[in-house]
Amino acid sequence: MVCALGESQALCIVRDLSTNQDGSAPIYECHVPGSTTVRDFVQQVASHFSHEPQNIELILSLPKGEEVKLKESSDETLQSSGVRTDNNSRNSFILQTLKTARARASPRAKELDEELNLGA
Repeated sequence: MVCALGESQALCIVRDLSTNQDGSAPIYECHVPGSTTVRDFVQQVASHFSHEPQNIELILSLPKGEEVKLKESSDETLQSSGVRTDNNSRNSFILQTLKTARARASPRAKELDEELNLGA
């Protein structure tokens, strides 16, 4: 992403908890302009971790323990969503797959869908 001269940058650290099976979580660290849309950031993160953007949820952890869920369809900027762009600020995100995506990937969910389709 290209940013205008002097535009504030956000340090973003994303932990992918969707594959957290052994206690470790892959991490993606990047600097993005504060004017980046949530949609573009979600797509960038999804691409990095080889996910489909519509199947993930990004949660921004704010300093006072609050959390903000970023919507893939949002045209809001990262900065207006609560991402900090001042010096030395670190923005922590959690990536997890949506429950519907997890359910679709589950073998038991597929069996239930097949039973429903067969009228069993």
